[in-house]
Amino acid sequence: MQDCPCNTTWLGIVPRSAPQHAEPPAWPASDCDLPRHRSAELVIAHCAYSLNWVPGYVAEIEASGLLQVVRVVIYSKCGRRPSLVNISSPVLLRTLPNVGRNDHTYAHHLATEYDCLPSVSFFLKDRNVGGWLLKEQFTPAREMAELTMRSGFTCGFRSRRASSASFSVFANLSVLGQFKMAHHYLTKHSRKRRPMPADFAANCSHWDAGSGEHGRRWLGFRSRNCTEWGNFSALSHAFQSKTKPLAQWMNVSGIFPREHLEALTSQGLWYVCFGGAFAVQRSRIALWPVSTWRGLSDALSRADNLEEGHYAERTWGALLGPRLASDERLALIASARFGIGIYGLLKGCSCEKTRGRSHA
Repeated sequence: MQDCPCNTTWLGIVPRSAPQHAEPPAWPASDCDLPRHRSAELVIAHCAYSLNWVPGYVAEIEASGLLQVVRVVIYSKCGRRPSLVNISSPVLLRTLPNVGRNDHTYAHHLATEYDCLPSVSFFLKDRNVGGWLLKEQFTPAREMAELTMRSGFTCGFRSRRASSASFSVFANLSVLGQFKMAHHYLTKHSRKRRPMPADFAANCSHWDAGSGEHGRRWLGFRSRNCTEWGNFSALSHAFQSKTKPLAQWMNVSGIFPREHLEALTSQGLWYVCFGGAFAVQRSRIALWPVSTWRGLSDALSRADNLEEGHYAERTWGALLGPRLASDERLALIASARFGIGIYGLLKGCSCEKTRGRSHA
């Protein structure tokens, strides 16, 4: 009988390696000077908030004894230079155009640093606070480090323990895949956002298939494998995606290799990580070719606030998280006391329900 998943798989704790469907790139790259093992980086999407929490976060990761933080990469997107004090690790500050929110930042980093990533990357927003039910519990840095070393991927916002009312990190793909947004909405940043200087309105509209250095620096916008640039105003672009819903966007966008996507959709249950914070091992990132991260970065550069960003938020866990065996999927479904909840997330884990079915 499959063990009750309420305190493990339900919470995204799957301590084993997933089968790989792509060979990892040669590592490390000849020009990459990062340590090969047990190294970590923080990748921070910065807009307006203070980063005074970063030194403590770095210290918590290193207190685990599992990882050494070898760099902190900060992408500034809203024209405000963050104050950087007392950060013990080397800091790289880069400027990007204000497009695609944090999801574009993460995809851009993976696309440009694919050949020189540390063992684990922590992707974080400048303000890691969840404001609603699915994002109310932020996983502490030390716990994220420990779980990522066990499972390969950890979401920054998740239930800390299973209960009759908790949501799993896994969602029914048939329901999740129908996600779309009917209306554009304004966040606090959207309402207060000042126009960016014209020179910052840059969009990398095409990724070169090669690995060489291309493009040029544009007011601190570090580009690699970028060959074409275009000027545009983010405000002139519609929030709505031309392709709906989420599943259709993934199928026709051309971002995700067909064979990889078919393997992913055959799972039936997807790991979903809300909140824009997660940690992932380099080996998970390498499961997808660099063209995927380039394509995702390009798709998310269409505008500042866009529907595709909400699609991306719902796919990070599926792309990078653990894959489940058939018996694990069945155990999750059987233990969901209230079946399928919001966005297809399994709801209400109950071991009694699982045991009852196993003895039926």
